[in-house]
Amino acid sequence: MIYFLIALLAIFGFRRLLFCMKFMQQNNYYNYRLVRFMFEKFQLVDKRVSIPFLFAAILSLFVQEQLILAIPAIAMCLQIYREKNPTKGGIKPLNITGRVKRIFGVAFALWLGATTLSLFIPATLFYMTAIVVIAPLFLIAANTILVPYEWLDRKKYLDEAKAKLKKFNPIVIGVTGSFGKTSVKNILHHILGSFSSSFATKRSINTIMGIVRVIREEMNSQTKYFVAEMGTGQPGQIAQLARFLRPTHGIITAVGSAHLENFKTVDAIAREKFALSRYVGKNGGQTILAAANIDPEFIKKYAAQDDIVFSGKEVSNIKQTIDGLSFTLTFDGKKHEVFAPIYGMHQAQNIAISFMMAARVGANPESIISALKTLKQTEHRLEVKREGELIVIDDAFNSNMSGFISALETGDAIKGKGRFILITPGMVGLDAAHAEQHMAVGKVANKLCDVVIAVNPDRIKDFTKEISAKKLVLAPTLTEARTWLASNAQPGDVVLYENDLPDLYIEKIRI
Repeated sequence: MIYFLIALLAIFGFRRLLFCMKFMQQNNYYNYRLVRFMFEKFQLVDKRVSIPFLFAAILSLFVQEQLILAIPAIAMCLQIYREKNPTKGGIKPLNITGRVKRIFGVAFALWLGATTLSLFIPATLFYMTAIVVIAPLFLIAANTILVPYEWLDRKKYLDEAKAKLKKFNPIVIGVTGSFGKTSVKNILHHILGSFSSSFATKRSINTIMGIVRVIREEMNSQTKYFVAEMGTGQPGQIAQLARFLRPTHGIITAVGSAHLENFKTVDAIAREKFALSRYVGKNGGQTILAAANIDPEFIKKYAAQDDIVFSGKEVSNIKQTIDGLSFTLTFDGKKHEVFAPIYGMHQAQNIAISFMMAARVGANPESIISALKTLKQTEHRLEVKREGELIVIDDAFNSNMSGFISALETGDAIKGKGRFILITPGMVGLDAAHAEQHMAVGKVANKLCDVVIAVNPDRIKDFTKEISAKKLVLAPTLTEARTWLASNAQPGDVVLYENDLPDLYIEKIRI
């Protein structure tokens, strides 16, 4: 019976490690983040199997019966049956990359070794209880063991990308910010591509290895401009990207509270973002600062001498219609009437900043204005589309307070005679600012929306308490929110999907 139990434990470990691997991937393979996630409300600490194991272990101290082993065996069989396939289920399924295969392979080998040791340890059931409880730590051990390999692998690809950048020698424009960077990157890339050869990082790829990959696989010798989105989740990452890319122009779109849980203070976030400004200055270039989204104190403390401060006052007469966005831009003493078929009042600033940068690197204003008329919407970022008789605003990629409020204002502006319905699980990564910012957007939502569907409402009680009871619908999951919508939506309604959180924020883990 003990051999059957060990074999069953091996199968259980395979399923459990694969399940936990999804959360390691969604935590960007950072060991400390997985540990924090594991012990936050004991989410990845097993209860359903470890408790039967512990019960059987205690029983074994008093009764020497092989049938006791059936207790944990049945518990494991039930959990193996119930445990979801992480590659298929959930909002963001596990992506089986090369790195996932390596970490999982080493972790499972360690697990098999640990289960085999059960044959030689006197308190076998207590020992098995322990390894079931600490299962995610096998992934952390594997990730740590693989550090030298990952470093060498990373260095090889990094050197290849550096060589390609040096050979093609494009004009590199770095774009960073707490929010708005993907929109600015896409707008600027579209403008530059209308008159020359422009290359940009795809989608929201903004980490060093993501950028390395697109350079290696997609950049060609015709590239004149390279617009690179530069992201950060840890101190020092912008400096690392800047040393690699060597940008001669930069844009800082905003300094906000995104990733506050990792940086602890907004000042630390500002210092990180302004690393781009420092490196651009060293390379003889200039950085445009979106001053409306940056505390003046940070500009005073961290901006380079030649940085260009865009105050936001250059933009006026902003109008949002169902056809798109129009405004007046004052640039070099002249007024320009600008139209783009995209949505969100805040996009006027993003377009204006892109306009200024394009002009600095060789585009004339007339060409820029013409290019903007064919600007495409960015997928899942305030993307307005028709779905049957509904107008859907897809702003699901991520969310911050400024963008959230802008999305609400957009829905209100285009709703016509229909209702305005908001579906949201709230914002993440706000740390101490969680309550304050959710209260702020809650007040705006209550004012502008006819219906507010709060997904996983227990996460955002500060938001829901600002919504009047007659407007509020509580939905534990996005699936239930969609079910409500299917039953209650009316022709002409405008539906805003604001944010779509990965599983680690909303999945109810039952292990």
